[in-house]
Amino acid sequence: SQWRHELDPDLTTPTMRMGSQDFYLFEVSLVRNGGTNEIRMPVKWFMRDGQVWADTWGLTHDSRTWVAHENDLLPLRPEDFLNSLPILNQTANTREIPDPGRIKGLYKKLGGELHPWKRPHGLDGNYWRSHAKGKHVYAFQIWLYCDDASGNVSKKWNKHISFLFTPAGLPHNQVHLEYHVQFLCTSNVAPPLEMLDGIAKQVST
Repeated sequence: SQWRHELDPDLTTPTMRMGSQDFYLFEVSLVRNGGTNEIRMPVKWFMRDGQVWADTWGLTHDSRTWVAHENDLLPLRPEDFLNSLPILNQTANTREIPDPGRIKGLYKKLGGELHPWKRPHGLDGNYWRSHAKGKHVYAFQIWLYCDDASGNVSKKWNKHISFLFTPAGLPHNQVHLEYHVQFLCTSNVAPPLEMLDGIAKQVST
C-alpha cells in the first residue's frame, strides 16, 4: 500500500509488543527466519490480512559495529521476533556480537555506497523507548480541517474560523460521517495560525 512504502517511518507507530517485550523500529532485534535465528532490524509495521507484520532490514557486522542493508528487505510476523534490544544489550558478549547500539552505516543497494547511520544510537535505541516508559506507543494520523463558518444571527454575517479533524486511517466511506468528525476550536477573533499554534501545543503535550 502507499502508506507502507511511502510514509516516513517516523510518522508511523514505532513499537510492537510481544509478550513482555517491546520491539521498536530501527533497533537491532533477534528474529526467527524460517528454521534459523538471525539479527535483523524492523523498519515499519504494517497490516496484512488483519495481522500485524514487520518489514525488516538485514544486518551484518564486523568485530565492533553493525551495518544495515536496505536492499535486504524481509517481511516477518510478530511471533518471529524473539529478543528485543534490551535483551540483546545484556547478552551481546555471550552471543559474541557487537554492541547492538553501534550501527556504523546503511547500504541502500547491493554494492552501493555506505551511508552514515542517522537513526538512533546507543543502548537506549529508539527515541520512543525511553520516553514511553513502558507504555505502548501508537501513531494516530488525523486529517485536520480549517474552514470559515457563518452564523445567521440577527440576519448578519458572523464570520468565524473553526478547526475540526477526522481520523486519517478510516475507510473512505467512513471519513466524512458526522460521528467521526471531531470539533477542536472556533473563534471570530483569532487568526487561523494563532489557533493552530494552540492546537499544536496541546497535541505535543
